[in-house]
Amino acid sequence: MQLPQAVHLGAAISGNASAMHSLARRLNYNVGDSAATATFVALTAVCARFYDVEVRTFTVQEANALLPRVSELIRNLQRQREELGDMQRDYADALERTSSNGHSVAEKLTEQRRQLELMVEGLNAGIGEIEELGCTVKDVDTGLVDFPGLRDGRIVNLCWRLGEPEVAYWHSLDTGFASRQPL
Repeated sequence: MQLPQAVHLGAAISGNASAMHSLARRLNYNVGDSAATATFVALTAVCARFYDVEVRTFTVQEANALLPRVSELIRNLQRQREELGDMQRDYADALERTSSNGHSVAEKLTEQRRQLELMVEGLNAGIGEIEELGCTVKDVDTGLVDFPGLRDGRIVNLCWRLGEPEVAYWHSLDTGFASRQPL
């Protein structure tokens, strides 16, 4: 589970994605650290039980009504992600050239690193904007998004991928895209 998913779980429980993102940033949450994710999710769940907060869910119609906005935001994230990849490659190349020729271009590398950090902040803000709507970005590259919903009295993920005309699939919370089933 990545940070956006953990934050979404917390946001669904607490009803405040912005607060969950803020908390994650203040904790210097490491996106790639699965142990930190598990801790973050567990703490969120404990807090939700303590405060007896309900999970916000979507009907299929409500999720479908959000798709035009979610589609636009996902496309923007995909463009930003592509730019970030280009910038990361340029930075790695410059870093390699610097170490191989012995010359210092610290100022240029510092500026490139600052630009990378700004780009990452922009991506995080875009993901946060989508999650403010109440859904979870599962994969920016494929445009995979989940909406918490109810099926047979239990909370599930209503699953949608960029390019699909509507939300037409679901899967349980502990599975993913590969286990999705038609509604």
